[in-house]
Amino acid sequence: MDNHFLKLAMEEAKKSKDSDGYWVGAIIVKDGNIISKAYSDENNDNSHAEELAIKNSKEDLKGATLYTTIEPCDRRPSGKKSCSELIIDSGIRKVVFGVLDPTPVIPCGGRKIRRSRC
Repeated sequence: MDNHFLKLAMEEAKKSKDSDGYWVGAIIVKDGNIISKAYSDENNDNSHAEELAIKNSKEDLKGATLYTTIEPCDRRPSGKKSCSELIIDSGIRKVVFGVLDPTPVIPCGGRKIRRSRC
């Protein structure tokens, strides 16, 4: 089932216009249903896909699963809240991502998420 939703996140990523070279898609699933989806820079404001999917959701995210094409960021040079922090704050229970974030400035968001669950 994870592969199915990760493929849908990849389809969202294809819509991305992200200027820094990353095309990221995110899908939030709860009880087997997609409750939110987004792609990076969807609003032409450098927003991350995970950030938009969380903010655009009209449902409670507690217990949901986030599928994203890249590891959620741990820090943002812009000073905005990181995607990892937004995920933790939202109550999302599980995160599935396609690849590790190769950006050396924004390392290992996945580690922060795992630490919050310990």
